[in-house]
Amino acid sequence: MCQSIVRSIAHALGPAAQTDAFLVMHRGSVVHETYLHDTEQHTPHFNASAAKSYLGLMAAILAHQGLLDRAARASTYVPELAGTAFGEATVEDLLHMGTQVSYAGRPFDKAIEAQRYYAVIAPPLRPFGYNGPTSIREHLLTARVTGAAPGTEFRYENGNVETLAEVLRRITGLTTSALLGELVWSKIGADEDAYCILDGDGVEAAYGGFSAKARDIARLGEMMRCGARSAAGRSCPRRWPPPSSAASPTATLAAYASPPRPPTRRPRSRTTTCGGS
Repeated sequence: MCQSIVRSIAHALGPAAQTDAFLVMHRGSVVHETYLHDTEQHTPHFNASAAKSYLGLMAAILAHQGLLDRAARASTYVPELAGTAFGEATVEDLLHMGTQVSYAGRPFDKAIEAQRYYAVIAPPLRPFGYNGPTSIREHLLTARVTGAAPGTEFRYENGNVETLAEVLRRITGLTTSALLGELVWSKIGADEDAYCILDGDGVEAAYGGFSAKARDIARLGEMMRCGARSAAGRSCPRRWPPPSSAASPTATLAAYASPPRPPTRRPRSRTTTCGGS
């Protein structure tokens, strides 16, 4: 009966949501998987903004290890961001997407800024005559505070994620993909490498440029379901994030939020891998 329901859901999802993979895992075992649109079990699937949660997970691990201070300003770890909207925000503000920013003096518009972000990391998506930032780090340097002070209001904005990723790189001396491989991917029993889109400087697009096979993504979910414990043992703290104060924004990077509408074609950019076991 349950298998029949699962098959019905998988059949309905294909045409309705352009789903290319549908997988059901029960108590650590795959009980159903369907692949559509010429994809196979070994095909990497673009995770879009779900990847923000993976960065939040790595931040949780480093905070638990005492390497990351959530109360510290981002500029403490990334000095060149001092005076920018993200540099003056605390790590906690970044985790809660609690910044109000504008880029290069433009009034903030979520849809427009999403397209501008794609232009930063993917040259084929740049409009004719584009003369803006050509790397994520350069883009972050143009952010200025507007509106409410950091930590008082929630706004879904990719710059929070990219700043946090840079903070983690400075703390560990590792690239985002290497850090994910060390802290997470090597702990879940992944079958294959995952992939990250890179900008022109060779820096990973942490906001959503992550791809992996469906079974490995399910393994990550299973680890979290089991209290952050995998077959290799506990790899992150059981409880994350800690209870927020009443004044804190309600959404966090550890909780998935709806991504902005993706571009009509996937950015063509270099990729790097996150090693599995």
